[in-house]
Amino acid sequence: MIKSLKILFIYCFVFLLSKITAQTNLVINPSFEMFTGCPSSTSGEINKAIGWDTCRNSADYFNFCGITSDVQIPKNYFGFQYPLNGNAYCGFATYSAGSPSGPYREMIIGQLSAALVVSQKYYISYSLSRADSNTIVGYSTNNTGIKFTKVKQSYVPVNNSAHFFNNNIISDTVTWTKQFGSFIADSAYNFIMIGNFFDDSNTNTFNHGNGVVAYYYIDDICVSTDSLFTKNYATSLNNFSYESETSIFPNPAEIFFTLSNHDECEIIVSNVLGDIIFKTLVKSTNQKIDCTSWASGIYFIKSSKNKFKIIVDH
Repeated sequence: MIKSLKILFIYCFVFLLSKITAQTNLVINPSFEMFTGCPSSTSGEINKAIGWDTCRNSADYFNFCGITSDVQIPKNYFGFQYPLNGNAYCGFATYSAGSPSGPYREMIIGQLSAALVVSQKYYISYSLSRADSNTIVGYSTNNTGIKFTKVKQSYVPVNNSAHFFNNNIISDTVTWTKQFGSFIADSAYNFIMIGNFFDDSNTNTFNHGNGVVAYYYIDDICVSTDSLFTKNYATSLNNFSYESETSIFPNPAEIFFTLSNHDECEIIVSNVLGDIIFKTLVKSTNQKIDCTSWASGIYFIKSSKNKFKIIVDH
């Protein structure tokens, strides 16, 4: 009887562990929330989002803390859109009409937390929204997709192949359109690349206005062995309800910040990974909190009654 219970316990433990492992997003920084500095221009600053870089031309990084209006949220150089989740998203061009030097594409590359297992089936999801500035963004396209690679690449060729892509043209500029699919890994890939890997003759387009490019925002990227988890994936950072950011100022903060409208209380500050980095007793609404030693990024502040979110940008 005891032996049977032990076997049952081991079976249940292994099953639970397999479910926990399956419900893991292998994409590091899937919603671009962790960053080393606030973006300042549309000159390819996606590398400010931790774990991400450009692998063809110059993809862009947008954040509420954007230093210039070109890269701020919700209104920026390419249009108007709020993040699907969190405080940031990335953007890239999937097409440019009449490009003299061949098909113009912008692509991003991100690191995975673990190498893919050969012959394992993986599920993929991400959300796209077409930018709506008709003076710049005049087209929508199909074929935006994903390709995996073993090593980090700096310039990916347009060779009409991808591990996953959607053949439908995405034109919606108001809501986010989720892409979902699957593939079986044929190699131990370590990086994920996203963009349009098809040339102009194999890309369908729709002309919306005066602009010459097709440009998309992307958010909430997921790669997992769990189909339901992947299909319903949403960045967990946004599942926590925070008080209005007007209760903390300045926000973003560079040297210090002040909480308003609160009683004497202890505050606990954690980073996006959940690590507690700071604790203190706040006695006055005019008490300044020094954040010069904190790395640039998003922080979550909890007290006995309130929850706040702050961006630190040095």
